[in-house]
Amino acid sequence: MSSPERIGVAVISPSPTLRVGLSAILQSLESIEVTTQAASLEELGELPARTSVLILSSWEALPMPVESEPGAGILIQTSEPGIEQMGSQLMEARFAWGLLPLDAAPDELLAAIRALSAGLWVGAPGLVRRALGKQSPPWRQEEDPELIEALTERETEVLQQVAQGLSNKQIAFKLGISENTVKYHIASIYSKMGVNNRTEAVRLGARMGLVTL
Repeated sequence: MSSPERIGVAVISPSPTLRVGLSAILQSLESIEVTTQAASLEELGELPARTSVLILSSWEALPMPVESEPGAGILIQTSEPGIEQMGSQLMEARFAWGLLPLDAAPDELLAAIRALSAGLWVGAPGLVRRALGKQSPPWRQEEDPELIEALTERETEVLQQVAQGLSNKQIAFKLGISENTVKYHIASIYSKMGVNNRTEAVRLGARMGLVTL
């Protein structure tokens, strides 16, 4: 049986420590291949073959103009002040992008990389809200603008646990509610989001910034 094809990732950071550390983490993940490292996009030059995702350690390295298509999804890791300034750039981008904090766990990085390689937008909700402010993110342009408001805080919590792969019993234990209550919330989520199963709910939730993968 052949092993699954690895996702090619290029690591871009002006900090040698960050480059080496992040590359080591990514190389330890079975389905990831680090194709190259560079201090900047200028140093990187032509995108290496098999590279599906670029990881940038600073939003200031975002390609300019953003109307250009780099040929790969871009994951920006940042916890910097001033992230709000990048909102208009991201709204004009013609590529899939994601936002994660610098201290994101390996499983969060892996989930984001997989999503970006599939052409999806992803991100930590707090960072996305700060970056976009009152602007509508790209995954909401063709969705019901009232959907986020329609989900209650508890339903959003349940959806996040579903995205983590937890069963109804595990969600009930983690949130301190009954399993029947979890089932009720999931049924309500399906109805409000117009989906039929967990996979569809998580996929739509990720596109709309309701959950972090």
